[in-house]
Amino acid sequence: MDSTINHKRVTVLMSVFNGELYLKEAIDSVLKQTYTDFDLLIINDGSTDNSHTIVQSYNDPRIKLINNDQNLGLINSLNKGISLIHSDYIIRMDSDDICLPNRIEVQVNFMDAHSEVGASGSHYFQLKEDKHFEIDLPMTSEEIKAFLIFNCPLAHPTTILRKQVLDRYHIKYETGYLYSEDYHFWLQLSKVSQLRNLKESLIYYRMHPNQITGNPAKAKERLNTVTKIRSVSLEELSVLYSANEMYIHNLIADGLSPANELEFKQVEPWLQKLSNAYSKKNPNASHFNAIVYERWLRVCVNYLGSVKGISYFYKSQLRKSLKIDLQIRLHLYLILYKSWKRK
Repeated sequence: MDSTINHKRVTVLMSVFNGELYLKEAIDSVLKQTYTDFDLLIINDGSTDNSHTIVQSYNDPRIKLINNDQNLGLINSLNKGISLIHSDYIIRMDSDDICLPNRIEVQVNFMDAHSEVGASGSHYFQLKEDKHFEIDLPMTSEEIKAFLIFNCPLAHPTTILRKQVLDRYHIKYETGYLYSEDYHFWLQLSKVSQLRNLKESLIYYRMHPNQITGNPAKAKERLNTVTKIRSVSLEELSVLYSANEMYIHNLIADGLSPANELEFKQVEPWLQKLSNAYSKKNPNASHFNAIVYERWLRVCVNYLGSVKGISYFYKSQLRKSLKIDLQIRLHLYLILYKSWKRK
């Protein structure tokens, strides 16, 4: 094994920091792909556990190992990896997730057929202990642009990146967006290229206590970062907002229930304000209105309960103002059903 990158059409990029618990399973899932002509670039980011030993145990020429002298963090390690790669495509992979066997083949075929797409991801299975649930994401470029105003639209470890686009527009992960570097990355990329998600689920995304959500300090820092990213999207819509309105926006975006009636009463006018602003900037606001429709229904049910919440939602002026096709409404109901079933 050496660190020489042969510049094949595809390079899988994985950064590892103390990932010994799940690392072997993650590497095995990459090496067993139906598409075999790739390099797997692993950046060992100053691990102090057995991660380095696990990687060294493989005798596969496709594995290229780079050892950081000290822990640089995920953002710097990914940027380092991208600078070393000259492949057509970069596939992101985390050290605790699992690729389905056809992942690379499906994603390379899609990108080859859609030169206008700078990056694409896929639906995925959320894996927690011995259970897994399929997670749906917005699929078309228009849906993703609308979704960006609320949330990160691509799941980072599901993605494939077109290296030429990153180089041409000097797009990289920014250190000022800690714990949400991918969200900001997609926002940058969406301005110069199309983004897409495939309907097929191509990875198992593992949930475990060591992630950001299990660390209060990191979770708080992530919220600050996400707020900064969402602020950029709102300003691009020419939406003026108060600190309280941003609080309501974060609450809606994160799928949380209002704490009291005062907060609940602020949700509908804020969503109406967003819908009006988006319609002024975009001739076709159907995708954004579908998101507003779903978020408003979710808030009503979370706060008031299923029966009372649905009744309140259907009588609301916001619901009446949103023109949503029946097929889209049925799809939204299915997404909501799946999310409530997971709780």
